Amino acid sequence: MVGRRLKLAFRNASAFEYLMSRFSTPDEIFGPVSISKLKDEDTYERMVDGYLPSATIAFLDEIWKAGPAIQNALLTIINEKIYRNGQFSIRVPLKGLIAASNELPAQGQGLEALWDRFLLRCLVGGIEDMGEFDRMISSTDETEPVVDEPLQITDEEYIRWEKEMAAIKIHYSIFEVIHALKDRIEQYNLQIQNEGGVSSPLYVSDRRWKKMVKLLKASAFLNGSDTIRLSDCTLLSYCLWSEMDQMEAVEEMVNAAIQKSAEGIC
Repeated sequence: MVGRRLKLAFRNASAFEYLMSRFSTPDEIFGPVSISKLKDEDTYERMVDGYLPSATIAFLDEIWKAGPAIQNALLTIINEKIYRNGQFSIRVPLKGLIAASNELPAQGQGLEALWDRFLLRCLVGGIEDMGEFDRMISSTDETEPVVDEPLQITDEEYIRWEKEMAAIKIHYSIFEVIHALKDRIEQYNLQIQNEGGVSSPLYVSDRRWKKMVKLLKASAFLNGSDTIRLSDCTLLSYCLWSEMDQMEAVEEMVNAAIQKSAEGIC
């Protein structure tokens, strides 16, 4: 539902969604191979229209059940927004990819690189508020929302926003938060190693740190600020954990790092 409605934010957008299984093939995600081009031109090329490489918003359910061929192609699509179609590399119009799963990626299965590409990670549970729960089960409205075209984001607006986001300034306090988090992660990993526990260490790649700063810039821009604020840094709680048992520790680290930097400003 989030993916379908996110598509409505963009003018002339297209969406792609697919339920993965261990039997899913690249043809089902990236499009079938063009028989005519293979036969007449001896060229191996996919017909991507209507499939993931042509989508503005994509939703992939049960993402970790996808095979290695699909996962490897997703790496460059998510990170570089590029899909290798035969002998050509095409730039995909993808503005957002949402994936869901009832399980985290299994260790030792070569899924770490793909898991690292997903910047925001949210654990979605059931509705706890009974009033909201009752409203959900009793609702009979199944209509899809409609966004008036003048309100939808055009490609020109999106490009302009990207440039304005890139110009968002980074206050020194934000660097302090990031440095404090890196120190706390190192301490967390040393503690796990010394205790000999079963918990996995926290690993955050340089790629993720760079993407996190870009996320903070986007948050500041959408909140009408020309500088990243400490309040934007609360989003980091959704970016740093890899295992469920790390979530509470990560949230404490982020809150402590923000508080320490705020006290330094005061």
